[in-house]
Amino acid sequence: MKYSQQKTFLQGVMVLTVAHVMVKIIGATFKIPLTYIVGPEGYGIFITAYSIYSWAFVIATAGLPVAISKLVSESVAVNNYKQAHKIFNIAFYLLSTIGIVGTIILFFGAGFLTNIIGNPSAYLSVIAISPALLFVSLMSVYRGYFQGMQNMMPTAISEVVEALGKLIIGYLLAYLWLIKGVEYASAGATLGVSVGTLLGAVILYGVYRFSQKKLSKVKQYSHNIKVKSTRQIFVQLVKISIPITLGASVLTLTNAIDLITIMNRLVSIGFSYQEANELYGYLGYAVNLFNFPPTMVSALAISVVPAVARALTVQNYRLARKTTESTIRIALLFALPAGMGLSLLSEPILQLVYQSTKPTQLLALMGIASIFVCLVLVTSAILQSTGKVMIPVRNMFIGGVVKIMTN
Repeated sequence: MKYSQQKTFLQGVMVLTVAHVMVKIIGATFKIPLTYIVGPEGYGIFITAYSIYSWAFVIATAGLPVAISKLVSESVAVNNYKQAHKIFNIAFYLLSTIGIVGTIILFFGAGFLTNIIGNPSAYLSVIAISPALLFVSLMSVYRGYFQGMQNMMPTAISEVVEALGKLIIGYLLAYLWLIKGVEYASAGATLGVSVGTLLGAVILYGVYRFSQKKLSKVKQYSHNIKVKSTRQIFVQLVKISIPITLGASVLTLTNAIDLITIMNRLVSIGFSYQEANELYGYLGYAVNLFNFPPTMVSALAISVVPAVARALTVQNYRLARKTTESTIRIALLFALPAGMGLSLLSEPILQLVYQSTKPTQLLALMGIASIFVCLVLVTSAILQSTGKVMIPVRNMFIGGVVKIMTN
């Protein structure tokens, strides 16, 4: 039993890691040529809109998928599939509502948000990316449910499909709309993000419908199985997700402060909006490479939550300890060489990828930082899986304060 669960955990990690590698390759195929089409100025507009979307995305969906995964895993551990399905239904209605409200806010508040940031050129791009918030909210429900079942394949497939949709549609629209100007080209690229999330949501819906047919025999619910009430499940979802969301929001908020600080300060010291966008675009070059190690390690963070939660539910503390130790060890084995490589080889890497070495010093510093980001990802996930959801919030808050003061 213990070997089987450990094997399932490692298989899930491998599936997601392969998917994340493919997503990063597809993403590089999209973002790197995009910089050649729209230039640093257009790319600055693109990442401005994407940063606004990312902030809204984290606030709306950061905690709930983890909460769904944890609660579903605990239910399945005691063969309570009826309760697992009820958790899914409640989460679906909750996240659908959040996604619709978030999309409306982004769509109608695009002008207000871009003016606050000091980059009104990103107005069209924010409007184009606003539907993605609804589709990614729906994907979060399905992904959390399947991860709770320790089935990482649907998440992996949807991530690849989402990335391909973003690549094909985003790149095509950016190329076709460039004749109208970089603002329209950047909007085309962000519209590709919305289409990609829609395709990912459709794929997950299809896999879910198919899986329910396969589980129909398993879910012959007997009347003596106790299922928590809707109110109890809702309270549990909120109780777990809010601290996780707060912790993630602190980091995202500091990134938003970066965005506001950098754009407004550049304009205030004499740069035009075009020049400020160009400089911010160079920062985006470094950030794309900086995000590579954490993206790979995130497969571990996703897989460890249901694995540890299930082990603790059946009081298999030895398996839980072994899983956490393996997670941290694997994370370090990847993060240390990747982070040091980015730092020490920042100049040739930038020259190879972007044919520009202007962000060399930024990437040299960010490479070291990526090692600690990887550790934060996996240790936070481990703590969340054990129910200690407030510790990552406290740590993120301290880090956020230090970052703001340093800025």
